[in-house]
Amino acid sequence: MFLRKIALFLLLLFLNGCGGVSTTEETLYSLTLNNSDQSEYEVLDNLSKDQIIDLPVLEAEDLIFVGWSDGDNLYYLDYTVWENRTLTAVFEDPEEVFVIESSPDDKYHQITSYNGDAKYLRIPVYINDLLITTIASEAFLDSELIEVEIPKSISAINPHAFIGSESLEKISFYGEYFGEKDLTITNEQYDTLMTEFSDVCTIEENSETSWIFSEGCPIKSVNSQTDPVIIDEVEYFIYNVTVDLRYFELDNTSLFLSDYAFSGLTNLKTVEFPERYAFFNPMVFSYNPSLETVTFDDNPYFQVIDGVVYDDSGTRLEYYPQGLSGDSFTIPDFVEVIDHGAFAYNRNIKTLIIPETLKTISGGSLYFMYSLEEIIVDSNPDFYSIYGVLYFKNHTLILYPMSKTDTEFTLHGEVITIGPYAFAGQRYLEKINFPDSLEIIAYSAFRDVEKLTILDIPASVTFIDRDLTINSSIESIIIRRSFEADGSITYTTLFPYTNMPTIYLPDDSIDIYLESNQWLMLQGYVKSYSEFNK
Repeated sequence: MFLRKIALFLLLLFLNGCGGVSTTEETLYSLTLNNSDQSEYEVLDNLSKDQIIDLPVLEAEDLIFVGWSDGDNLYYLDYTVWENRTLTAVFEDPEEVFVIESSPDDKYHQITSYNGDAKYLRIPVYINDLLITTIASEAFLDSELIEVEIPKSISAINPHAFIGSESLEKISFYGEYFGEKDLTITNEQYDTLMTEFSDVCTIEENSETSWIFSEGCPIKSVNSQTDPVIIDEVEYFIYNVTVDLRYFELDNTSLFLSDYAFSGLTNLKTVEFPERYAFFNPMVFSYNPSLETVTFDDNPYFQVIDGVVYDDSGTRLEYYPQGLSGDSFTIPDFVEVIDHGAFAYNRNIKTLIIPETLKTISGGSLYFMYSLEEIIVDSNPDFYSIYGVLYFKNHTLILYPMSKTDTEFTLHGEVITIGPYAFAGQRYLEKINFPDSLEIIAYSAFRDVEKLTILDIPASVTFIDRDLTINSSIESIIIRRSFEADGSITYTTLFPYTNMPTIYLPDDSIDIYLESNQWLMLQGYVKSYSEFNK
């Protein structure tokens, strides 16, 4: 046995000397980065396979850096090594990839279309020497953007500006404020500015009704002023001025975002608002299920606590981002107001808990909470809940949760009003029993419901608002109020809409109903109750 081991050892030594056993050296690669003119920018050697390289971001005057191309693919920020490779910098000329429209007075210029290839885009402040002030609706329709930086010179972003940009993950703002704006200010505001900027506000041109200030003054020119008004022996009047937005910070409308400006961006995760954005509107978002981070760096108007947006005092809950995880949320006890749209389109919250401190729930603040099953009210003097359904103390049903699973529901006998969007989107209810106390049904109360087919409206109801059942499963509405029995009809502001249900009116009053202009507009959808197929 010992001799066998010696023989094997000698054999291995022999084979090693002959090259029979060897160690494999790692293959190393190089990455060459060329400028857009093919001149060499940088060569990286001794790179391992699958090594991730941080790619530089280049700048060129009046051009947009798109990324690094290997001839087939574009890379930005990083590149994974797999062979010897040459990448060339790619730039775009803004004048070629943006379509710009100007106002008739050539004072405002908006982007109406982008047809470039950038996925990480910094929108230029100037394009063709024009200061860009607006992003138009659908300007970036179906783009392949992943991140976009918007200059602070932009003063307006219109609805659905980025609609269809399914890869867009981040929106932020950069740079300085630029441009000018026509405003009206009081003589008190004017005097305050003149005192604060006395060192730079020198009148260079002057007439009886207008004057122009030197460079650096927040007010570029005074264009006119109103006649003075004397109140309690104090003189008041208004200046019509043009302000320089680089310096003028009293104008809290520097950025206006329309409803749905960032709508439908399913992969949007982060939005970083600029410091002068003072009128936050949650409805700039809708259908943004991945949105987790909303920030307001150096912004004096808003604060973010645990991902939720509040006003500077903390008493107003402005927005709960749709991508925040967790199926239960307790509104903090320092909150007094939930603003319009604050929880709209949320897909995660199943249980919402309202504290006793809450005083106001703005209209539309809770609608289309897709997963909501119950609302719990903690000893609040203004709100209460019964079996997870939210009511206001004046006997208004505010919200029946979209995902509450009961198939039948009976409103308790004290309800007078069904509020806006109260049952909107409900997916399980097949029957609702209304009490004789009910008098008013607000707009869109039953829109988008999925299982209800009949609304049997009691004779106590005197008014039905617009868009009652739009986009819903409801096929029939029965109106029970008879002029003969009740002395009046049920009035409405309903207008015809697509897939409007058939409305059945009392046989003894149908002619009186149709004498009303509003019901006359609905005559194509009206039948007498005797025609209802029970």
